[in-house]
Amino acid sequence: MRLEVIWGDRKDVHEVLPRANLFYVLQENYALLEEFPWDTKEFRTDCGGHGRCGKCSILWESGLAEYQGKVVFGRGQSLLACQVFLLSDGAVRLPVQPGSALPEGKAWEKREEETERDTGTKEEDSCDCGIAVDIGTTNLKFAKVRLLDGAVLRTHECRNSQGSYGADVMARITAACEGDAEKLAALVRSDIEKGLDKLFPSSGRPPRKVSFACNTTMLSLLFGFPVDGMREHPFTPYCLKVPQKEWHGAAVCFAPCAGPFIGGDIAAGLAVLPWEEEPLLLIDLGTNGELVFGTKERLLAVSVAAGPAFESGDWRMGTSALAALAEAYRNKAVDETGLLLEPYFETGYPFYAEDGSCAGILTQSAVRDLQLAKAAVRTGVEYLLSKSPFDMPNKVYLAGGMGTLREEDCIEIGMLPECFSGRTEFLGNTALAGAVRMLADASAHNAMEKLAEKIEEHELAGWDRFGESYLRYLDLPEKNGIEVESQR
Repeated sequence: MRLEVIWGDRKDVHEVLPRANLFYVLQENYALLEEFPWDTKEFRTDCGGHGRCGKCSILWESGLAEYQGKVVFGRGQSLLACQVFLLSDGAVRLPVQPGSALPEGKAWEKREEETERDTGTKEEDSCDCGIAVDIGTTNLKFAKVRLLDGAVLRTHECRNSQGSYGADVMARITAACEGDAEKLAALVRSDIEKGLDKLFPSSGRPPRKVSFACNTTMLSLLFGFPVDGMREHPFTPYCLKVPQKEWHGAAVCFAPCAGPFIGGDIAAGLAVLPWEEEPLLLIDLGTNGELVFGTKERLLAVSVAAGPAFESGDWRMGTSALAALAEAYRNKAVDETGLLLEPYFETGYPFYAEDGSCAGILTQSAVRDLQLAKAAVRTGVEYLLSKSPFDMPNKVYLAGGMGTLREEDCIEIGMLPECFSGRTEFLGNTALAGAVRMLADASAHNAMEKLAEKIEEHELAGWDRFGESYLRYLDLPEKNGIEVESQR
């Protein structure tokens, strides 16, 4: 997620994790210490971050955040930074005394030598920490978390070594059924061990708690559970919940799964959404795409095969291949069938980040992958709108680790209908955010279980309009947004 920090005449943008504590984000990036050349008398905490001293007041300009247990929308209101947990892109304005701007030429961007290894070491060594793990089909993502307040101190990411058996879950299920279950389990366990070693060196204090969020197949493969029931219809997982265990002496908890293809990563993501009475739609994009629509009382869900389109590791600076496709289509560099036009057919379409550097090259094969993925997602959206008792989601939340997504880009390429305009928000990796919450919030796991119990998982492939819908949305739209017709 992106946090815009405004102070004086200056405006900075920082990449932050979902549910990061605003005070610690500001402290890390601006060194709110005595030697900082900016009057910090009105921005400090003497109460240990419990919101009692009132000395870390800021103006929350825009975005979504959790504040003292409630979800708030930024409208310029005064909040205490230590009580703000970020839920979306947002902007904050810092109180600056007249004439206290940074001196001319003084740069406070994070220096090259401030490596992950050095940042916050003293603080980490003196407090109890845990580690949150999102086991994705393609990547594993880790967060080192201070248990006192849920603040994310460090992060790490690596490829899922099970990918050597195939990019999707069905390939790995087949491999496990054919005798490689133990090897698959050993691979992902090794990945987890390496992630733990990266964030918790042997010379430091070990983690006290570990939390996991993953899909149902990844859960089974981690423990070597039988996956024969997941090989064909009617897909039956060995288990949906794993009792709390220990990992090298640390207490371990797992987000509960809801069904064969709606796993603990989705339950974890649902638990960090700002629930209201109106229905919402969560679209989690990865190698598999999961869509959940409804209210806390009733949730309909489908899973779609998105393939590698949303898991590309070739994009930088928070951009995504989807954004590149939308720009290429606006610039008439690709036609409605998805064919890259000259002069880009051979070389690909270059996409640039905000700083002017090349973020990646959109190739013809990447365009085809995106067409397949966006058609699957759009078909899932159409199915849920046709089967749900709710007419339209009040909010649409996009999640995943594929880089920042913008509503207009998703509508431009036809992944979302135009009627979603003004309703969509990108939240980043909600699965990891839910795993982080499990470490610091004793009620989080129970909340996930309640949400998982409300989910009705549907099989999209059995829908009689599946083929028609999927083929219709493969092409890029002639006009933005072909409205979804509800079929009651």
